[in-house]
Amino acid sequence: MSNFTKNILLISWVAVLLTACGGSSDSGGASPGPVVSNLKFTVTPAQNNIPSNTNNFPASESSPFLTSVSVNVTFDNGTAIPNGTAVQLSTTNASVALISPADDSSTVENELELTAQSVSELSSGGNVTFYIHSGATAGNVNLTASAVDPTTNRTSSFNFQFTVTQGPEPFDRLTIEPITTTLPANVFGLSPRQAFGTVYMTEATISFRDPLGNFINPVVTGGDTSTVGVAINPVSVAAFSTLDDPETQDDGDPLTEDNETFILLGQGPVDMVAGKGTIFIWSNTPGTATITVNAFDEFLNTEISQQVDIIVDNGPVDLPTSISLAGSGANYVNGSGGSQSQVIQVLVESSSNFPVPNPNGFNNVMIDISTDSQNSGEKITGVNASGQTVSGQSINLATGNGVASFQLLSGSNPNTVFMTATTDRADNNVDNGLQDPITAQNNFIISDGVLFGLDITSPNINSLFVNTVDGNVLSDDGIGNLDGSYTMTVSAIGTDKGGNPALPQTIQFGLIDSPIEGYPENGPGSFIIAGLDGDPEEGGSLFTSASGEFQTAAGGTQPGDTLLVFGEEILGNEDLESSSTVQTVLSQTSLRISERFNNNDLTGTVNNSLGVVPYIVGRAVDGNINATGVINENGVVTTQVNYPVSKLGKIAGIYAKGQGATTNGTTRVVTDVELILYPGIASLGEDRTAYITAAPSVIPANSSTTVTVCVFDAASHPIQGVAIQWAFIGGSGSGSIDGVDGSGIMDNRTGADGCATGLADATGIIGDVDGTGFVFNAGSLSCINEEGGVCIEIGDPGAIYLSATPQFHFTNGLKVIDLHLFGGNGQGIPNVPLFGSCESTGGTLTVTAQPGNTDENGMAIANVNASLSGINEFFTGTCTFTTGTGEPEAIVEFTGYDLCDPGLSPNNPPACTP
Repeated sequence: MSNFTKNILLISWVAVLLTACGGSSDSGGASPGPVVSNLKFTVTPAQNNIPSNTNNFPASESSPFLTSVSVNVTFDNGTAIPNGTAVQLSTTNASVALISPADDSSTVENELELTAQSVSELSSGGNVTFYIHSGATAGNVNLTASAVDPTTNRTSSFNFQFTVTQGPEPFDRLTIEPITTTLPANVFGLSPRQAFGTVYMTEATISFRDPLGNFINPVVTGGDTSTVGVAINPVSVAAFSTLDDPETQDDGDPLTEDNETFILLGQGPVDMVAGKGTIFIWSNTPGTATITVNAFDEFLNTEISQQVDIIVDNGPVDLPTSISLAGSGANYVNGSGGSQSQVIQVLVESSSNFPVPNPNGFNNVMIDISTDSQNSGEKITGVNASGQTVSGQSINLATGNGVASFQLLSGSNPNTVFMTATTDRADNNVDNGLQDPITAQNNFIISDGVLFGLDITSPNINSLFVNTVDGNVLSDDGIGNLDGSYTMTVSAIGTDKGGNPALPQTIQFGLIDSPIEGYPENGPGSFIIAGLDGDPEEGGSLFTSASGEFQTAAGGTQPGDTLLVFGEEILGNEDLESSSTVQTVLSQTSLRISERFNNNDLTGTVNNSLGVVPYIVGRAVDGNINATGVINENGVVTTQVNYPVSKLGKIAGIYAKGQGATTNGTTRVVTDVELILYPGIASLGEDRTAYITAAPSVIPANSSTTVTVCVFDAASHPIQGVAIQWAFIGGSGSGSIDGVDGSGIMDNRTGADGCATGLADATGIIGDVDGTGFVFNAGSLSCINEEGGVCIEIGDPGAIYLSATPQFHFTNGLKVIDLHLFGGNGQGIPNVPLFGSCESTGGTLTVTAQPGNTDENGMAIANVNASLSGINEFFTGTCTFTTGTGEPEAIVEFTGYDLCDPGLSPNNPPACTP
């Protein structure tokens, strides 16, 4: 029998005993009269003792600081007193224990909170339930249950003792305890990885306890992990992070931080284990950041929270240590139509990256200006510390958060404004004189906005001629469509003579790409009607070239053709850079244009260098360019060049021209002329880039073999006219292509199919040749095989090989695969049956015609149907070809494309998602 049961029986027994003896019942008077019976009490508490409520925990059914007590009242014969008889329970010491009725679920009120020294309730079946609540003091307390006998009107009572044990020491249910609440500012801008373990961060422990002070986890409100919510603000002052999650997967991107300890947060959940959670706090800029922690309290059925302030200290020095001056735009002269003012800001800092305190009623910055020419109305204006608007050549201002803003106003003439900003390092006050001044200077051009220079800035012209692909190209009709077109964005930047963006005007664009020769067999080609001895007539319309063949070259120059003059290539002739329409062919060496050339007199004197300027003449037959565009507020104008994918790698000439200053009724024409290539697409999405293939993958040693190297853009369109560089690598023998040993450039450029062929030899090869072979590249593109380290491997003279050509496919449709079974000595192996099988991640990839037996040269052909493209996805696969024994084998790789990739089509399928 448990002690608890023994105690209940003891209490019940004592109640019966006292009742039988007359106990503490009232006799009802001194008259002896007949013997009168007393009421009997059976008192049964649910708990024999409860801890003292030292933390004043509210009353609730789940509270450990209260317990129910059942009181049963009967007559001597055991019959229950009538229903509705009042039964009272009282305490002798309210600091140790109080009494309340049981909660009535039919009311909105919590009756458990109605504590008193004495509580009366009506019986039901002789029973009444009370609650004993512990107070803040531990000890024993006398409790008395009593009731009035409804048959005699006499009061009977029963006394018993209840124990309140010592409760927990006072504590907060939810706490956050940083190791330190003061951190220095992160003046060096250290990353979390760099700052870990330094004075710029600290650790904080979050704790959650039950009402008795035991560490427990807050109730799980979502998911399967107990958490608390943490927020810090402002995040410009400090941030927090959590413990690292060991289950976080590395995405392979070195720029992605996968350790949660170093991922800074402003708010988020923090995991709790055994009632504890850990966060790291990281300082940033000076100020006070408040951390708030919230948790759901299942005992109170509500949210509870705690806060702590983290002070990020700027250090003791608040006086200026640096000053800087920066503008926000451009100034144009009054009446130009451009902006005639700009906002200038001065930044004053007390230490690296931290602003000086705001001055209290005084100015701490002095601004002065002067001009290189006579002042034509240029001035500065702002609001000082007193709230007054001040303007002129010198003004004093006050900073706010270290910054003072004001305006520079233009005058009526172009000018250069020299501006000086000064602050006082001694007291951060310029109103009381300068004791230890520090200054910042800057110059601001006030210009007329008239177009003076024009430069085609995109694409990167030099990169085009090296890599033949560009990131600004979009496909119009999709992958694999050789009749499709590409669109390349072209931008030009216009400036006025002061270096400010030229004001908006319409810029004319043009393009020529014919007649040329040498494409693709000798590269991008060159213009046939061209020379290096052009002589434009300054201010006139005559153009001559002593080496010109204007009447005969490529069938002769035609009226309406475009003459492009590269004046910028010859020092002193920049003004002659031009694009003009041919009006008349005067002779073999002279043309008349429909416009006039500039005077080439930017120095004030006409410069005539005679026949020294490069030029080309031609027309557009393949590509076109959108004819006009308007200069925007940044001085940039953008247009598009459109060209067929069948002409990738071909040369073209483009120009941009606009109107410059008008002097004595003559308007200067501002032009830029550039040569470009029609480039392929450099990349499509994250998975497709321009690439090179080389075939066959293996060639025999000590014999000559034709190899094919192909260059494709990201949309698998062939790029023509590309020079293929190669090198032989490995520790055995020597290699050559087209008779050149070691390394070089293949004799043939890529043709219409994007491929170039060459004759490869590998001699002196004996035995195992792993890692020996040829590598190829075109600009930044390479075909190096990651597994073997070479693009074309040299076969072991004693082994048997099976090669497949082509080895890589990036488009859909029927693919013809050439297979070659040969010995390492180069001899084909005839009459061997070959078999092929395919597998893919999705889509369709099947061998539609098996290769069958090899012919007398060891050759066989297989057909494969590939359909690996999808909506918002694409698939990959391989086809493996081998002999009946399973060795050797050749693997051909296939890759589809996502039909929703940006740039593949202007009309994406309806199922494409953003």
